[in-house]
Amino acid sequence: MAEHSKLLSPSASGLWLNCTAMPQAVIDANLGDQSSEASSMGTLQHSFAERLWKGEIDPRGPTPDGIPEQEWNEVIIAVSAAKDILKGCSKIAVVYLEKRVDMKGWREDCFGTADIIIWDSESKKLYIIDYKFGRVRVNCINNSQLKVYGIAFLEEHPEIDAVVERVAMSIIQPKIGHGSATFEDNVESLRKWDREVLSKVQKTILDGKGTFNPGPWCGEKYCKLYKAGKCQKSNDNIDSLIDDYFFEDLTQKEIPRRDNMSFFLKLMRYETAIKNLTATAFSVATEMALNGENVPGYKLVLGKGKRSWTNEVEAESFLKKKGVPVAARYKQTLITAPQAETYLKKEGKLDTEKAKEQFSAQVQWVEGQKILVHEDDPREAVSFASVDDVIDGLFEGLTDHVTVEGSDFLDDLLNEPAEEKGDDDLLSSLLE
Repeated sequence: MAEHSKLLSPSASGLWLNCTAMPQAVIDANLGDQSSEASSMGTLQHSFAERLWKGEIDPRGPTPDGIPEQEWNEVIIAVSAAKDILKGCSKIAVVYLEKRVDMKGWREDCFGTADIIIWDSESKKLYIIDYKFGRVRVNCINNSQLKVYGIAFLEEHPEIDAVVERVAMSIIQPKIGHGSATFEDNVESLRKWDREVLSKVQKTILDGKGTFNPGPWCGEKYCKLYKAGKCQKSNDNIDSLIDDYFFEDLTQKEIPRRDNMSFFLKLMRYETAIKNLTATAFSVATEMALNGENVPGYKLVLGKGKRSWTNEVEAESFLKKKGVPVAARYKQTLITAPQAETYLKKEGKLDTEKAKEQFSAQVQWVEGQKILVHEDDPREAVSFASVDDVIDGLFEGLTDHVTVEGSDFLDDLLNEPAEEKGDDDLLSSLLE
């Protein structure tokens, strides 16, 4: 039971809620902790965030010992965003920092640690706040980790559970943005999810009746079994997809397109797994080649090299003798808008609440490229104008600037029957 409990922690809920066989399989595979440099840094940042909130460190002072400057700036941004949430609460709100939430009512020895929980009895609202210091965007909408924290906290505090009405769950992710993303739900909806989903999944796992269900969560949630390449179900599915692709579609001498969309969607489902398998294959093959073994169809080559100064002091003297002026010897660039905002906030010269208003005159927003992501991604979907919208835009204000004497040109064009002139033909004639 204890082994299962550790694997059924709230932070791993995105995995075991989708793949109920995963916890037991990880135990059977004897996969221990697989901490990385990134996860260790995240733990360090959480520790400094708690100290900063408590006022043990001055955010306007130098970067504290033990943490790099960039990571320290992210901590400042995170804590600032969390305190902005607190500003919206009443004066009697109670704050719990690094709150351990035990789930003894569900499983023995299982617990989680919520970064911040705020109980505001005046508004009857519970706030669950979680810092994420990674680069992979975390969706706050129906976030299972935060929902489990909320359910566990209310179970541990029946006096609050009796009166709470709403739960606001926030993700603060400095590498993604400077604010917080919040999903709010009523407490009855949370309890219903617990009854109909969470409790049933937990029982299935603890009864040993879990089933494998590979999907996007394998890579996105860092499944240990998947990462170690020991998930046989995932590997079998990928093998089957690869067989379909190479032995069916390519033998027909035609790359599958729209008429094979169902196949493409299956392939996209295992995108991360396929990338990882390919990377592993290249890594093994490269090691073989470096050891002098032959890898059929491949060869070792030298990548692009680079030149650098062997001694910058001597290089500086050399350039001076050659008459290269200081302005040409050194390259200086202005810091970016995000770097400037971080610095100004750290120095107390930019009001967090009014930052957009104070800063917007100097900043222009450059829209990112359109990319295809899973529907669970919290970003708003791009909307495309219809053909009718395009036509309306072409004619907007046209009569103010164009006069065609002796002709009802515009009326004829706009009222032309669709069967005589289609939308594509209409646009073509306008743009000729």
